[in-house]
Amino acid sequence: MSKSKAFLIIIVFIIGFLSILYFLSPSNNDLNNNATLSSPIIKATQVQKPNTVVNILEQKKLVSSKTQKNDGDGDGDGDGDGDGDGDGDGVPDRMNDYIKKEFSNSITLQIAMKNLAQAWNLALADNLDKKSAKDVGNKISKSIACLLNPIVLTKTNNSFEKMNSYIQATRAEMLNTPKNTIAYIHFNELLNGQYFHDQGTTPCSNDVTQAPY
Repeated sequence: MSKSKAFLIIIVFIIGFLSILYFLSPSNNDLNNNATLSSPIIKATQVQKPNTVVNILEQKKLVSSKTQKNDGDGDGDGDGDGDGDGDGDGVPDRMNDYIKKEFSNSITLQIAMKNLAQAWNLALADNLDKKSAKDVGNKISKSIACLLNPIVLTKTNNSFEKMNSYIQATRAEMLNTPKNTIAYIHFNELLNGQYFHDQGTTPCSNDVTQAPY
């Protein structure tokens, strides 16, 4: 991978994290009495640390740190947010549905986006430390590098900019609950000061490169 492409991938990570911080900034007043779990936007006087954010959400009854037995979506976390993984493939069922719908015209994109969603899902785990977060970060970096690889761009008839917009839209869908937004903030904190491997010129797995279209 060229240095310029590697730099752009790093920029994608930075923009993503800054976007989350933007949602937490005081200029966003979308969290009001009508707010729901579909909105990860938090009204606060300043950018808060994750534990403070959790407290704000719990006070507004938007998320609970306690597990309930009957949560409505089968994932056992008590929030009913639809992040259950019925087929055990490491991707929430709602994300599988989203990817199949949004990228129905390309099996290559479906597989590559699913690989990225699996990596993102690992980033939302609550048992990460700095080492495991770095491993997950490398998986995310590799999945993004695959999607932005010239071979995949040509095969799916997409520009670099268009593919980047797909990546960001899919990530927004993945983080579209307060619980997931908070988990991703924790993940980014663990990545602070770490770096990722150069993914090389062939970052894609065989299932992506061998897909018919």
